[in-house]
This record gives sequence, C-alpha cells and structure tokens, in this order.
Amino acid sequence: MLVFTDPDEDWGWCLWETGFFDALRRFHDSGIERRIYCLHHATREPPSPIKDLQSVPATPEDVEQWLRELFKNTEQGKKPFWDEIPALAGKICELFSVDQKPIYQQRSIDIEVNCSLMKSPDDLPDSTQIEGDESLMQELFGSFEPKIGWSSIKQRFGRFLNSVDVNMNTLKEISRAIWDIYNGHLVRPVQGIIFVEQGPKRYRPVINRAKAISKERINCEVLLIEEAGGPLQNVDKALAALLTCIRIAVRIRWEIIRPFASTVRRQVRINGARKLRFDLQTCFNNIFIEAEFMAISRRKTS
Repeated sequence: MLVFTDPDEDWGWCLWETGFFDALRRFHDSGIERRIYCLHHATREPPSPIKDLQSVPATPEDVEQWLRELFKNTEQGKKPFWDEIPALAGKICELFSVDQKPIYQQRSIDIEVNCSLMKSPDDLPDSTQIEGDESLMQELFGSFEPKIGWSSIKQRFGRFLNSVDVNMNTLKEISRAIWDIYNGHLVRPVQGIIFVEQGPKRYRPVINRAKAISKERINCEVLLIEEAGGPLQNVDKALAALLTCIRIAVRIRWEIIRPFASTVRRQVRINGARKLRFDLQTCFNNIFIEAEFMAISRRKTS
C-alpha cells in the first residue's frame, strides 16, 4: 500500500519500490493474490507511473469500501474488526484532511547556465535560460513566456535609462556569484538590486541554492525579495554621498563599536584573539562591500 500524501515531495524511491513489487506480482505467480493500493487525497490524482494501480481516494465511503475488501481478502473475519471499520476509516481520512499544497512561497527565478561557455566572471553566456513565475517574469522582464534568455534580459534593461546601470551591475554580481559557485570559490552575497523598469519598485536577488545538472551545467534558484530601501534614484550627487556616509557611519557604530568596544578583553579571554579578529573582519567586510556597491551605483546613476 502506497500512502501518497504530498505530491511536492520526492517520491522516486517509493515509485521504484511500487514498480518492483508489481513486477514480482506479475512474473512470480505463487497462487497468492497480491494487490497494490494507492491511498491518496480525494482532490489529487496518483502520479502517472502508478495510475493503473487500484487507487483509493481518501473519503470515508471509499476508505470503508477498501477496508472491507482488504479485510475480506486477508480473512479478517472477527466481528469487532468489521464493527471498527467506520471509525478506522475516519482516522485514516484525518491524515488527508488538509490538502498539502503551498500556501506561501517567496517569488524566485531559476537560472540555468552552461558554465563551460563563460568567458568572463562578469557575464553569463547568451544561451543562459531564466525561468520563473509567470507574473514575475512579466513584471521584471516584460516576457509573457515562462522562459527568457540572458541576452533578452540585458536588451530590456537597456531601454530604461534611469535604472539600466544599476540593473546591469546587479546582473554582473549574479554572474560573479555563479562563476564562484561553479569554481568552488567563496560566494559573496549579491549586494545589488533590480529595478522594475524605471523604478521605484525594486527587488533584491538572493541566491538560495544551486545544483549540478551535468558536469558543465548548473541551475541556481534566485529569490527575489521586494526591497523597501536601497540606492536612491535621481538624487544630487553630493546629497547621495552624504546619505551614504551617514548610513555607513551608523552601521559601523551599531555593528562594530557598540558590540565590540566595551567587551574586547572579555571576548579575547573567552573566545580567543583569533575568533575576535575573524568576527571583526566579517563585520567590516559586510559594511565595505555595501559601501563599494553604493559608490559604484552613485557614480553610474549620477
């Protein structure tokens, strides 16, 4: 009996076992009746490899009928067993009382890259394919198709003068991250953002996971998180520089001076100087990476 609950899970091994059992049933007839049942949610069909098996939708009527047939075939003749069938069917149906389908998922795109064609860490091959949610693809890339090429994205971004430099710089960061993933290097978080057309709506890309499809091809899932802040547009250069300095100064005060200044000796005593140096360097790196990105964005958009 295969209990098919959540179709979004990986059922490969269970389906293999089911096929193996079915082969034994077909080619090793010992005179004993062997059946395969698939118990599934009433609103969902069993997966295609086992649709020809006897399926049991998780409704009280169908489960009761299945239990009566099962008890009969296995010679469970005691009256107390048969009297318990309605209650037993109710308990089984409780397992399927909630239709296990996603109720929330962060919007994302998948980038499939043939890394052997990468000529530079700053750009992905034109053959790179981006696939994602239909509404997201339409909003960001103006595409009504679920897939779009890397070169088409760059062409679209080039149409919006107020955001082209920032968007292209973010694509460069994504390319560098994928290059590092492929080559086994340390992967820095993407600091850039992607504007929707001219803005102000924007998304921050976060590389969530990557998997190897073949020796040379990888697939990266990139979350797109809607940003409430980020680099300003059409702001006077001097004012933008001042705002950047204030922002970095606040980060240094709250992320470095405040937590470390009064506890340096205690941290050295407890964790050691090496650990303290590593923690400080990490904090400084995070701030300097943001400062560098904002300076580049400011130069390009001014």
